[in-house]
Amino acid sequence: MTNMIPQAPYHNQIVWNYMEDSLRQLIAQGNELYIIMGSYGAGGTGLNGFATSISGGKVTVPASIYKIAMIIPDGSADSSRVNTGTRVIAVNVPNTTSLNSDWKTYRVSVDALEAITGYDFLNRLPIPFAGRYRISGG
Repeated sequence: MTNMIPQAPYHNQIVWNYMEDSLRQLIAQGNELYIIMGSYGAGGTGLNGFATSISGGKVTVPASIYKIAMIIPDGSADSSRVNTGTRVIAVNVPNTTSLNSDWKTYRVSVDALEAITGYDFLNRLPIPFAGRYRISGG
């Protein structure tokens, strides 16, 4: 149960699903994906309305859910295949039923997610790449 997050149905079944389908297509095209996913904040809106927690307060309902995907060509020595041209896709999607179905509208920079969460994502990448995150197309 450590890999579960309460998600609004539309978030999970539509927006998140479309994004995951797009990521699977990148894999089918001969790429590897490194994915970081998480949540932050408290309070989402699902079919039963707004909630900050469920299960008697034991599970926090996040306000937003993010995903970062770093796309590299299939191969070995993964870090050697990362450079300033490496494609990175990051999204920050509110946990609500009122969403645009096009997941690409929620793209953000990794730097923006770092500022929101306080995490230092991708910090073990080669120095030329570190700090040069960009919003990438789907």
